[in-house]
Amino acid sequence: MAATIAKATGRDTSRVKETRRLGSVSSYVEANTWRTFTSAFVHRDGSGYVEVTRDGKTLCRFNFGPEAKETDEALSE
Repeated sequence: MAATIAKATGRDTSRVKETRRLGSVSSYVEANTWRTFTSAFVHRDGSGYVEVTRDGKTLCRFNFGPEAKETDEALSE
């Protein structure tokens, strides 16, 4: 059973193209120009990262941990 999904949308002047891919372990996506590269990764536990590089230098990288196992009681507080 799939635990993650990668979605991508490409647009040009006359159309929009979309795709989706399911992953049981993780999903990875990229959106790039000639000089700027972005990527995002998410593991099935909810952990992962988002990264932006330009001309081979990392502009920013954000890492995040797994999803908390929250209960309905914790959410209502």
